[in-house]
Amino acid sequence: MGTFYIPNSFQRSYEDFESYPRNIIQKDLYSGALEAYAARLDTAEPNLLTKAEAELYVPFRDLYPLCQGPETQNILSDDALKKWLGDRSSIDPLTSTRNGAIATKADPICRFIFISGGNSREPLKISRRMLTRILTYHQVMPCYLDFMSVFGLSKSARELRFSGFRAQVLLKNPTPNSAIPDLGRSGRHFQMCYNLKSVARVPDEKRVVWSIRQAAFYHQFDIEKGTALWIVTKGNLEIKDRIKTLTGKDGRAEDRAFDTPEQCLKSSLAVHLLHCHWSTEDWRWYVQSLEDQIDTETEIAVHGPRGDGEALRVYTPADLQTLQNYQDKMNEIIMVLEANNIVLASLRDFYKAMHGDSTFTLGNACCEGLTLFAKQIDEMKYDSAMQVSRARLLVQIISGRKNLILQHLQSQTTQKMEDLTTSMHKIGVGSQKETIIMRIITAVTLLYLPGTFVSTLFSTDVVQFRNDGGEAFSRAALSRWLQVTFPLTALTLCLAFIVFRLADKRRKRALFSFQDVEIGSGQPLLNQKVLMKGWSGGCFRLNHTVYSLNIFCDLKMAGTWLSDRDNALRELEAKVESFTMKAVCQRSYVLVAELLHWLRSEVHRGQSTTQAGRLLMAAYGPDQSLRASRVKLSDRDNCCLLVFTILLLLGKGDLVHLFQRVDILDKHLPINHQQLREKCRNARIPNADQLAAEFDKKQWPMSPAKFELHSGQIHHEHKILPICKKEEINKKGGTARVYQIEVKEEFVGKTLRQAVAFSRYNCSPSEKEHDWRYQFALKTFQNGSMSLYENEKEAFDALRNQNGIVRLLADYSHAEKVDMDLQVGPVPSGDQEESVTTNTFNLLLEFGEFDLDEYFAQRLPPVFQGETEEFWRALFDVAEALERIHNLDLDTHGIVQQFDGWHADVKPDNILSVQGKFKLSDPGFAKFVRKTDNDPEAFLLGGTETYERHPGRRGTMSAVLQTIDIWSLGCVFSIAATWVVFGYQGIKQFTRIREKAIETIRVRQRGSRSNSNLSAGDYFHDGHSVLEAVTSWHRILRSSLRKTDSMTSNLLDLVDKKMLLGNAGARIKATDLVSELKRILDQSEAEPRVEMPVNIMEALLEADKDAVSSVSSTQGSNLGQPAAAGNDRKARKSRLLEQPLMKTAHRSEGLKSVLEYHHVQSMDSNMNRSGPTARAKANANPETPHNDSSLHGRPHSIPTPQASVRHIESPPSGESINLTQLHQKAGRTPKVHPPQDLFQALEEIEKRDKHNILGRERKDKLMSRHWKNRDLKFLVDNGESMEPHWAWAKALLKVLVRKIAGQDENGLDLSFTFGKEKLENQKSNSRNWERAMEKAKPWPGTRTNMKTPMGEIFSSFLKQVQQDTKYRPTKPVRKLTLIVLTDGIWAGMGNSQASVNEIIVKFVQQVKSAIGDLMDPPVSIEFIQFGNDQEATYRLRQLDSGMKWHGIPDVIDTEHASGDVNKMLLGSFVKEYDDDDEDEDEDGPMQGPDTAPLEHTRSPVEMSSVNNSPASLARASTNRLEPRPQPPVFLSRATG
Repeated sequence: MGTFYIPNSFQRSYEDFESYPRNIIQKDLYSGALEAYAARLDTAEPNLLTKAEAELYVPFRDLYPLCQGPETQNILSDDALKKWLGDRSSIDPLTSTRNGAIATKADPICRFIFISGGNSREPLKISRRMLTRILTYHQVMPCYLDFMSVFGLSKSARELRFSGFRAQVLLKNPTPNSAIPDLGRSGRHFQMCYNLKSVARVPDEKRVVWSIRQAAFYHQFDIEKGTALWIVTKGNLEIKDRIKTLTGKDGRAEDRAFDTPEQCLKSSLAVHLLHCHWSTEDWRWYVQSLEDQIDTETEIAVHGPRGDGEALRVYTPADLQTLQNYQDKMNEIIMVLEANNIVLASLRDFYKAMHGDSTFTLGNACCEGLTLFAKQIDEMKYDSAMQVSRARLLVQIISGRKNLILQHLQSQTTQKMEDLTTSMHKIGVGSQKETIIMRIITAVTLLYLPGTFVSTLFSTDVVQFRNDGGEAFSRAALSRWLQVTFPLTALTLCLAFIVFRLADKRRKRALFSFQDVEIGSGQPLLNQKVLMKGWSGGCFRLNHTVYSLNIFCDLKMAGTWLSDRDNALRELEAKVESFTMKAVCQRSYVLVAELLHWLRSEVHRGQSTTQAGRLLMAAYGPDQSLRASRVKLSDRDNCCLLVFTILLLLGKGDLVHLFQRVDILDKHLPINHQQLREKCRNARIPNADQLAAEFDKKQWPMSPAKFELHSGQIHHEHKILPICKKEEINKKGGTARVYQIEVKEEFVGKTLRQAVAFSRYNCSPSEKEHDWRYQFALKTFQNGSMSLYENEKEAFDALRNQNGIVRLLADYSHAEKVDMDLQVGPVPSGDQEESVTTNTFNLLLEFGEFDLDEYFAQRLPPVFQGETEEFWRALFDVAEALERIHNLDLDTHGIVQQFDGWHADVKPDNILSVQGKFKLSDPGFAKFVRKTDNDPEAFLLGGTETYERHPGRRGTMSAVLQTIDIWSLGCVFSIAATWVVFGYQGIKQFTRIREKAIETIRVRQRGSRSNSNLSAGDYFHDGHSVLEAVTSWHRILRSSLRKTDSMTSNLLDLVDKKMLLGNAGARIKATDLVSELKRILDQSEAEPRVEMPVNIMEALLEADKDAVSSVSSTQGSNLGQPAAAGNDRKARKSRLLEQPLMKTAHRSEGLKSVLEYHHVQSMDSNMNRSGPTARAKANANPETPHNDSSLHGRPHSIPTPQASVRHIESPPSGESINLTQLHQKAGRTPKVHPPQDLFQALEEIEKRDKHNILGRERKDKLMSRHWKNRDLKFLVDNGESMEPHWAWAKALLKVLVRKIAGQDENGLDLSFTFGKEKLENQKSNSRNWERAMEKAKPWPGTRTNMKTPMGEIFSSFLKQVQQDTKYRPTKPVRKLTLIVLTDGIWAGMGNSQASVNEIIVKFVQQVKSAIGDLMDPPVSIEFIQFGNDQEATYRLRQLDSGMKWHGIPDVIDTEHASGDVNKMLLGSFVKEYDDDDEDEDEDGPMQGPDTAPLEHTRSPVEMSSVNNSPASLARASTNRLEPRPQPPVFLSRATG
């Protein structure tokens, strides 16, 4: 062991290992994400990691090449870990400095680190210090912490639903800091982490117990050195034992061979397969075990006797709970296996992508191993898919058997009711007899009672009859008798009442003897357990709500509703979570549009029940279905879907009708807390104040802010700004911070979208998914900068409609937390936190790709005359913008006011490149005064020393003229001229020259004891006038100019003579400056162009396409470091020679334009010279290559591109495009039938059907001639751009369907690009066509991606072709014609418009491979275009004519919606109609974006009259005009 050379970056990272992941070298994540990982680790540490040193246990297994035995070590402490890694450093306690080397041991060729706990629910046996040391030493990607977080102390298995695969690849141009050769790290490596789940049987003598277990894997592989690292985190050491077997002496030799990088890669693949096998091996037996248990539990329910006198099993709700538990386990199996399959597919696709990567040098050598690896992964995926299918079937079986047990429960209830009725009948009969007897006894008693009472009274001593006939009355005896009789009577009555009450309770208890049953699952969404508390008095009580007995007498109904409710609410909770995003302020907000779309969607396809309706019934229940039916959640004016969602999340969904009643609706969200509380009280809602508080917390994520054009809003502190990405652009400004932000499309208002359409892009890497976002610049002022904010806002408002100035899109203020170091102004005493809550004032601006400084650094200067001219033309726009500021005309409601203005801060930082145009920005110091007859003067603040406004003014407070901006602009022009001549290095040198000149003047002034206060800097003046060094530098620039560049020289003359003058009054005015610049531009345009052959132009254009857009990726390469050895010098030379190409300013646009025009013109002239014979030969034999000289021999000038040049692909060399009107084509079949427009076709159809009394489909004779054994499908584009053409589209579709009536015996099909509306196998006279078009009309915000619906149609047809060729090989394949009605805009595809071309080519090739011959293609596609969008027309024409360049037949045709109806139906497969397109291509140039055909287009009102008299409509035929395009301006000048 020795001391190795360790880069300083790794040294610092390792020394600070306890701060992981903030300290990692390769920071692919922004700092906020790293902080979030660190915070999650802090939170998870108590349960995830152990602190007891006695429990520490981390096994290492290191392997080495040349068949050396493995080195293993069980690490039991951090000191032991340091020693094993080779860290011999220590901290001096006195000086706190580190002594010794941190690395003295090279990495093994393969290292395994096993992190485990007692099981997956106990803490891992590793400390925080050991974990961060390992992860830092090996520079492990931070996302592995997410996979480890599923372990740790818990009562139950955690996050079984979490799965993932993350990878990071660094193969080309690795950062120098990541390479540590002495440790065996080249820096060219890839790393990945993923998790898998397996199932294992737990030993238990009493019952069968299975447990799902997780494992998290991390892998790093160096493709040069072959070194590999594995970190395995699992509850136990099962994987360790398997790895030991795999790489031990009993393992296969190829799995433990590490002599070469290729062998190391194959060994790594073997370890991956080991993990994958572990995750798939026991699922079959687990499913079988559950299946056996389900059969055992439900066998009697299915096969048991149910007849009279049979021994029956009595079912209880516990049986339902058991089956529900099995069903949940089955769903868990499905979820885990599908997640595993996704991870396996990601792993396979990763290595497939690596194999196809040219920088992956091991791909060819390990091709066979990678192929075998992918095959084995696919086999494991297939096995898992089979178990998923099996589990899904068992879920269905369980559902059926649950219903069967519910029926048994119902039967038991019915039987009890029968027994109770019989018993009651017997009791009634007996009671009737007893009643009769009692009546008899009562009657007899009443007869004898008076006499009995009298005799009893006379038998006492109260009255005595003597023998002598006398009598004696005793008052005392009467008193005693009453005293005893009354109390005994009262006591008897009380006892009788008590006995009656007890008997009555016993009767009721016997009537319904149900015990309490827990039905619900206690989900957090429900906020309470759902308890069935029993029947009482003919009612059923559920959740403290009493329902009538006649509703819930059927237990099956009750159980089904409860199950549906729980499922619906759980699904809502999952959807809300999936639609929730985190803003940059770390607060969560909901994607409201997606949530509303889901709530309005159908529960099951083809049914009318929506998700919102399902949730409404779940909230109210069957007993309140009438009330629920009155609630209109989606009413246009009173929509309350969001309010309803919030109430459901609070467990109060059944209160939505009360919220609607008091006008708490979606359109009013968010509602302030006070008003919310009053409305809840007015609605008489129980616990109104508490509910209002809970609702207030939930409403803010449901109502994030929306950015609108020219909106000035004050956002409440609870308002969430849905900014999903925010990065500081630069830290040059001192008054405010400027950020680049991204906002999802749904939170950008419609007018704002239109204003910044260029900033829209799709963030999703997948073509099938869309994550449209808009980019903006956000300028944020803190509390102390309110006056600056107001000044800049007012300046932007005044300049709102001025061209050449960055637009202010919106402004708002918002209370938010900011860092203390960003706080401007005094901080309140006592506030010592790192962040405080303060008001920020924000300006939302157009986003510029670069400021002028960055533009100079990121682009090479222009070389050719046209490029130079176009650069200066773009920069001169800044002068025009400045002139508008100096002479501002403000129109206020028709009253024009004139102002004199100053920008006061013109500098490269404030000149932005926005979509290829330079714009002036940041008018923070601008000032405006009313125009007078005098020269305007004003007192100004701010500015930048380098571009000082007024020599000698700094440090003083004096009024200045507007020409201070002229001085600053002159400085900018000087810098720009330097860049044009010498590039960005020249700008740096010019800065050094000015600094040196200023320092020389300061030294001279100090020597002469001058009072001048000139400070050090790089400005352009000496305190009074322009620096002599500046004018000298301008002379050097003039002498170094290219011969073709006269503009720069003329501009420098203007700068020296009229702009950079010490006397402010002598400088040129802005109006005159604009005129001078226009003169310079006109003079340059009049000069002859420099000519260049086309082949060179094509090569330059290709090089510019391949050039990088930013040089940031090439920085930090340490090219300037001295070479210590020959190998280092060799590497440095290699790096120098491999520097990437950089883009040249304004080259690509000009070359694209001139090349496109050249190809058209050169072929036209060539064909005209050759005559008709040659043209016919060229058309008849397109494969014959042209003479290269005819195409490339004539030199052409480099263009000055126009303002809006679009990319137009030129055809491959050798293709002839004839631009002359040819009336007679050689080898063409003339069309027999004349063209028919829509109205003529409709008139013919109505004549044909006029005498069709029986209503049968009448066939068109022309169609019948060509239409045999062919299916027809219509695909209608219903994106938002089709809305103006929809009436026309409906009318045309109706005519086409009637025209083709009866030709497709299977019926016609119709589908749309959006929505689920479709028709299949429909007859032409069906009224469903009109209904479908009405239902599928365009919806705002929908942008067409044509690839998706066409791909679905192609896939369906291809499956049918494959089946037909397999099972009916002798029968001819039934052909397909697809007719697409579209405007061709397809805005949903972004920059991937060519993908439609690709999918068609791939589809036709697949058809060819299926049937083997395409002489008569079985598929054809017709595009019918609506509207006159120029780019769309060009795109469709390219599809029509460009297929032959891909080696496939011409199966595509295009026709405008106003064109020939017969061609629309036949053009894609009938030659005589397809030739018509070729005529158009030869009669005129291929229509580019700026040369689309001009056509008369009827309005929707006109088109609505299609159903009127055909005779009147036939006169409205359309004339198509296709004018020849004029050459670009720069070519007309060049050729005279």
